[in-house]
Amino acid sequence: MTTKRQYFLDMIELDKPEFEYTDSGLLRAKGAIARVGTMEYLTKDGDTYYQYVPPSTLFDPTHLKSIAGLPVTLFHPMEDVTPENYKVYSVGSTGDRVISRLDKGLVEVVLTIGDAEAIAKVKDGINQLSMGYWADLEEDPEKSDTYIQTKRIGNHIALVDKARGGEQLKLNLDSYNVVKNITAIDKSIDNQFTNTKEQKQWQILSVIA
Repeated sequence: MTTKRQYFLDMIELDKPEFEYTDSGLLRAKGAIARVGTMEYLTKDGDTYYQYVPPSTLFDPTHLKSIAGLPVTLFHPMEDVTPENYKVYSVGSTGDRVISRLDKGLVEVVLTIGDAEAIAKVKDGINQLSMGYWADLEEDPEKSDTYIQTKRIGNHIALVDKARGGEQLKLNLDSYNVVKNITAIDKSIDNQFTNTKEQKQWQILSVIA
């Protein structure tokens, strides 16, 4: 049985913009990095296929936990970011707060960018965000050209000129709204969270202080 689950959403205005420069000159900004929905891919032969990210995958506690502290890269590297190449690719990092926007089907974070070239690129308009991650794919039983993502784990967040997930995945350089608590009713998430320690842990991951 699927039921509605309530979360508490309290949007508050802060006395600072959505982005700021620290005293050291670093750029700190909030942005949406992932969304619920379908993304288009091409095979090596040029054929089109699709991957669907359901709410149960995007808002899974393991996935949310994996996002905290991820390195930020300037464009996607040709390999996974590891301790061995971290200094080569990292231009910043996410913080330890992961924001679940159930009302919009988005995951948001606050990024700190410290690399001068990357900051200059953001000023030039390279401000969309694309996650590098691992995920299992299951065939969609209703669509032959679509796969459903499960067991998703983050590896890095890339600054790009065009995000695969759409232009809504970007640094928000406008007014500053922060989710303090979550308060929306999400009809699309199955009754997989109960009023237990697991649910409370998931809600804690979804709060920004």
